[in-house]
Amino acid sequence: MGKRLSKMRRGEKITVLVTGVFDGLHAAHREFLGKAREAGEYLIVGIENDERVRELKGEGRPMFGERERARVIEKLQLADEVLILPKGMEKREVQEKVLAEIHPDILAVSSNSENLLIKKKAMEKMGGEMIIVMMHQPLFSSSRIWQQIKRRELSSRTWRDLKQEILLLLAQGEIVVFPTDTIYGVLADATNEKAVNKVMEFKQRMDDKTVSMAVADMAMAKEYVVMTGKLEELYAEKLPGAFTIISPLREPTRLARWMVKDKTVGVRIPDFPPLLDLVRDFGVPVTITSANSSGAPSAHSLGEILPFLSEEQLKQVAMMVDAGELPNNPPSTIIDATKEKLRIRKRTV
Repeated sequence: MGKRLSKMRRGEKITVLVTGVFDGLHAAHREFLGKAREAGEYLIVGIENDERVRELKGEGRPMFGERERARVIEKLQLADEVLILPKGMEKREVQEKVLAEIHPDILAVSSNSENLLIKKKAMEKMGGEMIIVMMHQPLFSSSRIWQQIKRRELSSRTWRDLKQEILLLLAQGEIVVFPTDTIYGVLADATNEKAVNKVMEFKQRMDDKTVSMAVADMAMAKEYVVMTGKLEELYAEKLPGAFTIISPLREPTRLARWMVKDKTVGVRIPDFPPLLDLVRDFGVPVTITSANSSGAPSAHSLGEILPFLSEEQLKQVAMMVDAGELPNNPPSTIIDATKEKLRIRKRTV
């Protein structure tokens, strides 16, 4: 550890250290790290190791392993450097050794941190200071959040039962966070007005933007779009795959209003067998839009979604299906096939 820490010295920069569990990074964590960073010029985050988290939080924790917790903080650029803390951090001598090796100018804590007086004296002893950068927010706790959310792991062993559970939720007008061939997305019944409205509220996006739909195959697509010979060739070439094809709408349509714009609809056939299987059994298209608030970064893991969601947004999600970290694929490419000449547009889920 010391060898790596020696590389972290950044000249005359004021170094801030934060330590914590950060298991299921949420909005209050993000605010806390932001305030800690503002207290200095270089932020180091120390992540409690998995064994220590089990001791602190009990059975079933951590929800995300130490490497995943560190990866999320790094990917979201919430710190300048992230470390996994050594074993024995419950012992004062180990804590003091870690502090001595990192030698931060500031130890940033929240008001509910344990042993505040001991930490304050330890920092003063080495010529630094401890500062409280944020008051405790009891409504935001990882344990409380995960008690609210129905989280299920995606595996071939459990898929049959899990699929039935998701189908029931979709039929009831609920929304589900689900992995795709690109990033994590939000699924809902694309023919249910209330369900699609819930998706828009979750994304905090009530502008003129629409939501694309996922279909199981070409046959399902033909029920909702005017499939010309040229369009059928394009579907056959690009789908299944990471493409959203803007297609002319077949009217009258059963699709919810947020699915349609100027008599067109965005269509995806994702290259992700569990999702295709789900849509095929559901029998109608589902929404497929990124599982993040409008303007937030796309997520390749559940851990990257939570930091940008409010408690109200979390309440709108009936289930989150966890397939771990997805390959670092970009969102799908949009092809507008409603014009005489095909147009490539921005990427989406």
